[in-house]
Amino acid sequence: MINTDLDFLKYKFSNDLDNARESINEGLLLRSEFLKQFPVSKIKAMKIDQYVIGKDYSFCYWLEQKLDKLGRIKGGSPADKKFGVYYGKTKNDSTRTYRHIPKWGTNYTDAFKNIHAEIQSLLNAGKKFDLESIEKNRLSPLFKGKILSIYYPEKYLSIFSLAHIEHFIESLGIIYDYNKIKTVECKKQLLLDFKYNDAYLKTLTNYEFSYFLYTGLTPPVNNKNSHIPDIFNESYVSINNVKPEVINLLIEKNAADDNGSQQKNYTHKVSPDFENKIKRIGSRGELIVFNYEKEHLIKQCKTELANLVKDVSGENTGYDILSYNPDGTEKYIEVKSTVSKPPEINFYITENELRKARDLPGYLIYLIFEVNTGKPKIFIFNPFKQSEEYYKLNPVLYNVKINSK
Repeated sequence: MINTDLDFLKYKFSNDLDNARESINEGLLLRSEFLKQFPVSKIKAMKIDQYVIGKDYSFCYWLEQKLDKLGRIKGGSPADKKFGVYYGKTKNDSTRTYRHIPKWGTNYTDAFKNIHAEIQSLLNAGKKFDLESIEKNRLSPLFKGKILSIYYPEKYLSIFSLAHIEHFIESLGIIYDYNKIKTVECKKQLLLDFKYNDAYLKTLTNYEFSYFLYTGLTPPVNNKNSHIPDIFNESYVSINNVKPEVINLLIEKNAADDNGSQQKNYTHKVSPDFENKIKRIGSRGELIVFNYEKEHLIKQCKTELANLVKDVSGENTGYDILSYNPDGTEKYIEVKSTVSKPPEINFYITENELRKARDLPGYLIYLIFEVNTGKPKIFIFNPFKQSEEYYKLNPVLYNVKINSK
């Protein structure tokens, strides 16, 4: 786990699972009604009024409105782009009528005919788990994903935003070849593979797993009315497009002396949103370093060592990444991350980290500047092997331990 404590998230979700299941079960009851009205066997005979949004209890109405608890496709694209054809009015025309977009035909009848054929093709490809045909299907990604997750929930996740999917992949620390795995459904399979390889997560249904991802690994959104905290609205370049650069900085004596003033010990509280922001910045840096170390070793034809690089950030080791030099000696890497630009160096370090920095021969600090960009800067150093003239430690927090009976 790179971006957060997976065990903690699983523990927290297990306590909230009953609430999640209550909502999911409401959706499953409605799904049963939907499948009675629109079974695969009757889709071929579906007429336009049974399909279009704007007509009561239509195919599109069910998928967008009634089955919202099993994956949200409300909002976002307007009805014409989402469903291709609909029944309603526009801002400039209050007449309720059939409307369509040119992509699907010259009139609404032809548009529905073509969309209808794509739905049948999608259901056939979905049953066969033909990901190539699913990717080529012309239905909108939101609509396509919702159809697959409702008809074949054991095979497909109810997550429809590519940005959200990539966020979950990054948060779970899933490493993959992004030159080969590019499609939405293939990236969803990375999440499902992760689920099937975890003793707890594999006990969840795909609907429950989707709930787990959204509640535990809250994705960034642009919608200001979303229930997702604003703290996650920051812009982060996709981790697969990040190309870090190692830089050199000159550390001067007493550079961190702050005019000789001694900072006092203090305790402080931070808001949950700010804490989440700091965790995300830190976790982002850890993933950048993890990927960098593996790629660096592979470039030096040390694939066997690259496969041994390990994230140990949740194991209280005093460092985040266990890596290797080309000669096989170990590197103990503590990652410190910031969205700021170089050269200012200012970070927090725990007592355990400080002890390991001084004692372990291969201990290094990787300071990541501009961690949210596509070209972060990495400064590799360990000032604690040098004279204290080159750094200053300011105590900022007391640990209070009291024996009581």
